[in-house]
Amino acid sequence: MITRETFKFLLIILFCSCQRNKTKEIVKQDFATEIKQLVLNQNEKGQEYFFKLMKPKEVLEYKVTYIGDAYSESDGMLKFVAYTILSGLYEDSKRANSSIYLYNENNSVLGSYYVGGSFEILPRVVNDTLIIQQKSNSCNQTTRISFRDSIPQEIFIHCEEENGKMFGDLYYFEKMK
Repeated sequence: MITRETFKFLLIILFCSCQRNKTKEIVKQDFATEIKQLVLNQNEKGQEYFFKLMKPKEVLEYKVTYIGDAYSESDGMLKFVAYTILSGLYEDSKRANSSIYLYNENNSVLGSYYVGGSFEILPRVVNDTLIIQQKSNSCNQTTRISFRDSIPQEIFIHCEEENGKMFGDLYYFEKMK
């Protein structure tokens, strides 16, 4: 049986521990966010970082590269990170999902463009312009996207030109909180 003094003591300890947890704010980022921040903090333009998680029944790999920065009149300094996740049940059945993430000068994420599969040629940033080259049998075009005025809400990545018509894919900017 608990005495009145023991009960008061337990109640005070419980109250104090609850109050301590409220004032102590813990921000836990997921692995993907942490590796993108790690690459940004290294500030090595064009250096590709490869991370592989050892999972028993699946393959999970990440390729992350800081590809450069651009100045936007409306958004200030922008930093670009190319990010690819390779996953599958077996090494020879991996699928790629790639995005281009945009950060501000304080390395806070602004948003991203999901751009499909793996990059054959790593995108780069030159003179406030994102350059994406396609060099395969079905795609052979180079796309230049200016960020000088603002962050485009959608981008069209050229794939091929036929009879004066341009074919490719349209991607949208997804803002992050």
